[in-house]
Amino acid sequence: MAFQVCQVFLLIALLLPSFDGITKSQATKLSKHGEVYRAKSEIDSLIYKLTLDLKSFNEKETKATAMQKDAAKLARVAKEEIALVRPVQHLLVKLSKGNTSSGYQPCMAWSGGKIPIRIDAVSPLLENFTINVPVNHREMLDRGRLTREDGEDLQVYYHDNGRQPFQIDRVISGLGKKSATVHFRLQAPISSNTADDVSYFLVLGTSVSGSAMDDPAKVYAFFDDFSSATLKQEWVKNWGKWSVQNGRLLGSTMQSKDLTKDNIEVGLYLKSGFQWKDVMVELDFMETGKSKTASGPFLRLSDVSLSKTSGWWFQYYPGHSDSSYLRPQVNNKDGGELIKGKLPTTYKLNKWFHFKYRVLGDRFSQWANGKIVHDNIKVSSKWMIPAGTFGLGCHHSPYNCKTFYDNIKVTLVVSTPPNITLGSFQSFVPEKSALLGEKKLPADSCKQIHDASLASNKPRAKNGVYWIKTDLQGSSSVQTYCDMQNGGWTLVGKISGHVGNIYDKWLVSKHNTASLKSPKITGQKQFACFDARSLAVDESSTVLLSSGERMDGLGSKWVMWRLPGGREKDSFWRNSVGPSTVKAAVQTPVMVYAWNGNKKICYHNKFGIMPLAGHGGSYPYASYNTAGNTATNDYCMSVGVMTKGSTAHGWSQNANGYDSPSSDSDWPNRSYNHQSPHLTVWLK
Repeated sequence: MAFQVCQVFLLIALLLPSFDGITKSQATKLSKHGEVYRAKSEIDSLIYKLTLDLKSFNEKETKATAMQKDAAKLARVAKEEIALVRPVQHLLVKLSKGNTSSGYQPCMAWSGGKIPIRIDAVSPLLENFTINVPVNHREMLDRGRLTREDGEDLQVYYHDNGRQPFQIDRVISGLGKKSATVHFRLQAPISSNTADDVSYFLVLGTSVSGSAMDDPAKVYAFFDDFSSATLKQEWVKNWGKWSVQNGRLLGSTMQSKDLTKDNIEVGLYLKSGFQWKDVMVELDFMETGKSKTASGPFLRLSDVSLSKTSGWWFQYYPGHSDSSYLRPQVNNKDGGELIKGKLPTTYKLNKWFHFKYRVLGDRFSQWANGKIVHDNIKVSSKWMIPAGTFGLGCHHSPYNCKTFYDNIKVTLVVSTPPNITLGSFQSFVPEKSALLGEKKLPADSCKQIHDASLASNKPRAKNGVYWIKTDLQGSSSVQTYCDMQNGGWTLVGKISGHVGNIYDKWLVSKHNTASLKSPKITGQKQFACFDARSLAVDESSTVLLSSGERMDGLGSKWVMWRLPGGREKDSFWRNSVGPSTVKAAVQTPVMVYAWNGNKKICYHNKFGIMPLAGHGGSYPYASYNTAGNTATNDYCMSVGVMTKGSTAHGWSQNANGYDSPSSDSDWPNRSYNHQSPHLTVWLK
């Protein structure tokens, strides 16, 4: 084929909708916990499933070949299945390696992807309307989705029906911050009460192509920072001398020869904005002329003729150093200093000010250096001008206006701004060519591997050791035991005997992880675990405590319960939040199920920590009452993490927080103050 396969795959990836496996409720949950990057796991699962399918079909072919005439048909069917699956599997593997054929140039190994942008418009949006997308740029960098602080690996693509997606210009404000914003301009209008979630995407990470396009003039309705030595063609000189001086616009005006009885004249204006109705304008401004000079910008400038000037002029005059005025002009009729506003700082010559203006319908607002000057003031019908461009002007007095301007930006606005939201992250192709659960491609959980291996509702993945992520993007992972035959349980911790104070280690850090390769408890006075909070919050719904006598999966005795709602990684199983915070949380009932068919209603909270201060903040836990008390042989259990007599973070331990078995034969438990828990902890 004459085209590059990698280019086709990029196009397909951009056109693909969000994966069906990510529901709206899941997306809400992910957004709440800052975990929006799921799509890669779907493709990892697909490769794993295809590989297992291929292995299964090969086995069918081998068996069929060994059979006689009655097996001929089965062999043909198996070969057809292989023919269908093998090209897909090969393509995915080659793409993940970065090439599609030995005869073609290799593609890069994509590790980035795209995030669809949804625009819900209430008011109609014009083609040049600027969209502002809130993003957590700091988190994207910290989580490895982006690597460049300058934002070069965060781009915006537009997909017009029937055309290949292409990059458009964007500007990022707040680089490196949690509250960053990506700004870009609509490429086509959007009607009122319409949603568009298929036209615009953030493309990020190694999926970006070339340098980011970031021309502000193609992001806003108008922008000029006067970086060019000459004026842009959009500007039209009307009166006075206008030039670019050292990266700033300088307007030098004197009294015009064509003046009649008017007071204000337009010196410079934009020829392309006469249709503008509602806009936001920002600029930097400094007057260097005489103390009797009055200067300022025009908005809604509908007539620029020196004898028919019509527009809303904002006047700044050193003689009224604490004030700014809206001074409208209609067909050369001067409205005078009609609407006064108090400036936050004294207006002086040779001092830079940053002004912002918004005109919306018959109302206007003004800010000076970030402080409000005019707040949504209504202009009377006598001075109403429905639309017009932007210009710069001066009072016609014989005193020369010598005004500097810089960073002029015009943005279209609407009465009801659109609601902008981000969809789920969609990876283009797997980052590495490896089977799910191997070191090069750790799984989100054992259940992910289990579900990907299902055939006829039975897992093809075997019980054993797999690589599991301890954070979502896989920058950290650990080998641990997976019980596939019981649904994909992940072993996250083992403990046996008196192990001392572990309230800042247990299930929140890596400790003796080599021991997690087997679920059997073989030693005493030791524990093993990894940081399982991400797994517990983002990938699991149930926790299970089990006996530790088996080498090949869950123990013969166990209790399990649903994990609490509202849990968050920053606070779940975090002993340091303290007893007052945990006690104040809502204690909700939860059904605990046991290996012997029994069940009991217990209580837990969103922190997953026993609330009774004297029990040392035991976790995981489910207690028989809301206070966090303990009892024997009741299936409500907890793992003690603090030795008797110790204190930390407001907790103390009276030894009664060890509501768990002390051996494989002590189930449920004959005591709650033994200080020697003996069990394994699993998540699914």
